[in-house]
Amino acid sequence: MSEIDKNTLLANIGRDRATLDALVAGLNEAQLLEPALEAGWSVKDVLAHIAAWERLCTSWLDAIARDETPERPEVGDVDATNARFYEQALRTPLGDVMAESGRSYQAIVEAVERLPAADLADEK
Repeated sequence: MSEIDKNTLLANIGRDRATLDALVAGLNEAQLLEPALEAGWSVKDVLAHIAAWERLCTSWLDAIARDETPERPEVGDVDATNARFYEQALRTPLGDVMAESGRSYQAIVEAVERLPAADLADEK
């Protein structure tokens, strides 16, 4: 794994989030809910999916900060995890998904900020 310093990581996360936010800001509610993406996903579903993975990654970073080994899904379990996230997204109203998207982004940024820089290179 190539090493990345904390400031670069935070800058990359912020840049990518700004790009996502700009794309989403240009869409109306009908466009956000339309199942027009691959496998019938909507933009809302993708936002919920990203938020769920951000929450999971935040839990991993918090575990690393506590000097614990985070529990990650096995390679074959990633599809099952994604399916579970998708099913949850289907039942979640757009407003709730949008709010969680903002909260999960802030949570992962704060988790990276809390993590000692040396732990970013640790392959726990």
